[in-house]
Amino acid sequence: MKILYIGNYRDSSSAGRVSRDYLLALIEAGADIAARPLIYGQPSLKTVDTRILKAEAKVSKGATICVQHVPYTHLLSDSRFDKNVGIIGFNYKPPRKELTDITRNVEQFDDIICLNRMTQLITGKLGDVSYPHPISIKKTDDKVSTTPGNYVFYFIGKMSQRKNVDCVISAFHREFARDEPVDLLIKTSCDIDPKIALNIINAHINNLKQKTGKYTNLEKYKKEIVTVTNLLDENWGIIHNTGDCLVMPSYGEYTPLIPSLALAYGNEVIINNTIGLGDLEDKRISLCESSHIYTQDSKAANLTNYESKLNASWYEASVCDLQQRMRSVFEMHNKKELHPTDERSFKTVGEQLLGR
Repeated sequence: MKILYIGNYRDSSSAGRVSRDYLLALIEAGADIAARPLIYGQPSLKTVDTRILKAEAKVSKGATICVQHVPYTHLLSDSRFDKNVGIIGFNYKPPRKELTDITRNVEQFDDIICLNRMTQLITGKLGDVSYPHPISIKKTDDKVSTTPGNYVFYFIGKMSQRKNVDCVISAFHREFARDEPVDLLIKTSCDIDPKIALNIINAHINNLKQKTGKYTNLEKYKKEIVTVTNLLDENWGIIHNTGDCLVMPSYGEYTPLIPSLALAYGNEVIINNTIGLGDLEDKRISLCESSHIYTQDSKAANLTNYESKLNASWYEASVCDLQQRMRSVFEMHNKKELHPTDERSFKTVGEQLLGR
C-alpha cells in the first residue's frame, strides 16, 4: 500500500506543524509515503526533516491512497486513487454560508480525519475518532535564564491577536506584585528581524502595563523574560523545561499541541475553554472562562490574515478569571515530573491512522 501525502507541512505556521507531525506519524508507522508540499503564502521552514526529504524524493506512481492535510478550500478528491482521505481542522466556528462550502468539499472524500471536536460537529463526522496530535519529548537540562527559585508562568505563540498574549500579560501584572517570587516567560516569533521585533514587543508590553493602571511608574512592574528566537520543533522542550505553568488563552486552535507538550513535561496548564483546547482532559488543566465573540466585533477584527473570517465565531478568555487561576496555580506549587507519552507517540498515532 503506497500513500501520496499532500500537505502544507513545509510551512512554519502552526497549521504547518500539524501537517508535518501527521506526515511523520505515518512515516514512523512504516507507511510507504510519497510526500508533496502545498505552498500558499506562509513562510517556509528553513530546515526540513530528512525523513520528509526522503518521502519527497519518492515517485507518486503506484499510490492507491491520497491523504490531504490542506485548508478545506484546497481539498480535491481524485478518482485515480482507491481512497481519498482528508485531514482537516478548524480553530473557529464558521458562519453558515461557509458551512455549505465545507460540506460540499468534505462529501467528496471517502474518509475525513477531524483534528478536534468542533471539526467533527462542522463536518457531521461525530461518529469518527478524533486522533490525538502525535507528540514526543526529550529530557533536557537546558533552560532559559530566569530568576533562581521563582515560579515561572510561560506563553508560547506568535504575536497575533488570535494567540491572545495580551491577556496573559495583563492578567500577570494585575495579579502579581514586583516582590513576589514569580516570573513570566514569553516565547514568541515575528516575521521580522528579532532585534526589531523585541523592541516592538517590549513597547507593546509597556503599553499594556500602563493600561492596567496598577502603578504610574513602569519600573515598579515586574520585568518579563521575552525571547523571539525561532526554535526548531525538537527544541521546544527547552521552554517547557524552564516553565512551571503554561498559560494559553488563545481564541481557538487546530489541535492542543502546545498544552499537550506542557503536560508531558509535567507542567500545570491554564487554557481557554475554546475550540481545539477545551478538548483536553487532565487534572493539571485549568479551563479559563470564555465568552463568544464574532469577527465583526471591533475587538476581534484583526484575528490575523486568512484567520479572519467574516461572521466567524471565536471564544475570548476572561482576564479576571485568568488572574484568579494563575494565583491559584502559583499557590499550589505542584511537583514537576515527566509523564509518559507512549499512547501519543508518532508511531502509535501513525499506526492508528493506518488502521482506519
